[in-house]
Amino acid sequence: MWALLANISRGYAPILLLPLTVLIGLVGYSVESYIRPPRRKIKGKSIEEIRNERYLQEIENKTFGDSKFKPLIQDQDQENENENEWRNWRIKNSKTYDRREEELRRMNWENNRIFVDKENSNNNSYKLEVNKFGDLTHQEFSINYLIPQELNLNYSDNTSLADVEYSGELPSSWDWREYGVVTPVKDQGVCGSCYAFSATGALEGQYKLHYGELVSFSEQQVVDCSRGYGNWDCSGGWMVYVFNYWKKYGAEMSEDYPYNGELGSCTYSSIDVKIRVQAYRSIRASDSDMMNTLVSIGPVAIAIDASSKSFHFYNSGVYRDYSCSSRKFTHAMLAVGYGSWEGEDYWLVKNSWGTSWGEEGYVRIARGYNMCGILSRASYPFIPV
Repeated sequence: MWALLANISRGYAPILLLPLTVLIGLVGYSVESYIRPPRRKIKGKSIEEIRNERYLQEIENKTFGDSKFKPLIQDQDQENENENEWRNWRIKNSKTYDRREEELRRMNWENNRIFVDKENSNNNSYKLEVNKFGDLTHQEFSINYLIPQELNLNYSDNTSLADVEYSGELPSSWDWREYGVVTPVKDQGVCGSCYAFSATGALEGQYKLHYGELVSFSEQQVVDCSRGYGNWDCSGGWMVYVFNYWKKYGAEMSEDYPYNGELGSCTYSSIDVKIRVQAYRSIRASDSDMMNTLVSIGPVAIAIDASSKSFHFYNSGVYRDYSCSSRKFTHAMLAVGYGSWEGEDYWLVKNSWGTSWGEEGYVRIARGYNMCGILSRASYPFIPV
């Protein structure tokens, strides 16, 4: 009997083991798919380096058959010209890569150059250039430099709208730089802290106009310390939240709390506070209200929809983009004046992407259309006299 059973088991072993094999296979797949080794703690690396490594890994996982990442096929003369341009661009923008990264960055650069050349061939009132952002994908740029949509949904501003009227006829143009009211252009680096630079710019203008001294206020204090007021440190925020923070704690100067471009521990010191904000006002979304405020009050903190690729590569001229939104805000800046150029009315705006971007760090945005929402979230602080 035992011999018979042994023969049967040998004969049917594959059949008997099949369900068990399938079960083990399924369990094995499940474990392999959903259990991952713990991430190693990364020490001694900046946020930018960590993001860059993740980007490279994501790109390498993509198929190079995808046209987005497919190298361009060109003749030798064209390839030599491209190589020279690529080398000169890297030198100009102080870009260095390892061998693995350079191939990927160059593909981004070539794709962006094609986009810029195409845009510049159109009859636009502005020109683009492959600037220091030329080796980034559009997604990379948006993640590292722009305000996320979640902050738009959670925005809250309960202040009353300001009624400002200039006593007299408004001048045809205005530029607060000519009056020494604007600090030099700053660079936020790879940190979504544009809101902090916009707010400090507005406060710097008010302090100069009231006390006669042009000082640079600390953006790093805002990044490190104002999260409890609704801001998201290097992931975005709003100027009115900064003004509310300054109402309670006050603003320190950059020399006492210098900028380093990433979130750190809050080291606020009441001893180093230079000024406290009393209140703030938002401005009605009209050209006349904005012009009156600029001339009568000073530089104004503003926000726009800067999600368009053309804005990232802006170089000169009057920028207009009818595809941008007047209700979605992804970047904050500082309006310092207005004027006209070759029949184009514009707002003069200070950015925080360094002097190599745009017109020495500034952009002229078309006036008369609430272009990209420039009038919709304008505000300024009050300080004690």
